Amino acid sequence: AIKITTELIDTTGRFKKLSKYIRVQLIYGLDLVRRSQEEAKVTPETMEYIEKKWKFLKPDCLRQYAETTGFFLTKEMIIDLIHDYESRKKVLDAIDIIQDFELFDIEFDWESGIKTLIDTQKFDVIMDILDMKNEYTEYAISLMSTNKLVKYAANIIDRMGLDINDYPDVQERLAKKTTRWYLYNYSQGPKHKDYLPLWKLEDLFSGYDSLLVYIIDDLC
Repeated sequence: AIKITTELIDTTGRFKKLSKYIRVQLIYGLDLVRRSQEEAKVTPETMEYIEKKWKFLKPDCLRQYAETTGFFLTKEMIIDLIHDYESRKKVLDAIDIIQDFELFDIEFDWESGIKTLIDTQKFDVIMDILDMKNEYTEYAISLMSTNKLVKYAANIIDRMGLDINDYPDVQERLAKKTTRWYLYNYSQGPKHKDYLPLWKLEDLFSGYDSLLVYIIDDLC
């Protein structure tokens, strides 16, 4: 069963196209077979085959597959694979392995990695990375201090226990984003469920002169 699955990985590529859930269940099934049937234990021939083909595994299943088949991965082997993925611009795969094996201390281009995670909108992964590599927090915030991503920058500031007053650009963009949301609803007319007339907007932002200035600028 193990050799058949490994051959499937190597010869067809279909294994990589399966959902993560199916891949995990398939590998877990191998463990049940191996424990329940004496003849299903990994033979030296199968282990030799695995040694040649293990790099073809989807990164998010690599650790489980190795543990299930009894194939021992050294730290050096894993690091070499990470750097191989990195050199081939497969940064997300490299980060998957780093997270799974908790190898945050290895040499890795984290700035490029964080930028790739932002570009692919994997914001939960960024949060997890920054928990382990908090020296890149400022870099991540700077990349996300845009109108489109500012809410994620604010989330990082909050999660890392930072003072948002130290990030005036983020504050300003959040304020503008808020006022534009109200102005969009206003522009949709009285039938819109979140519509507020201008006099109510003025009351709502009373005391917040900078926000009122944003509203006036956008209306003019």
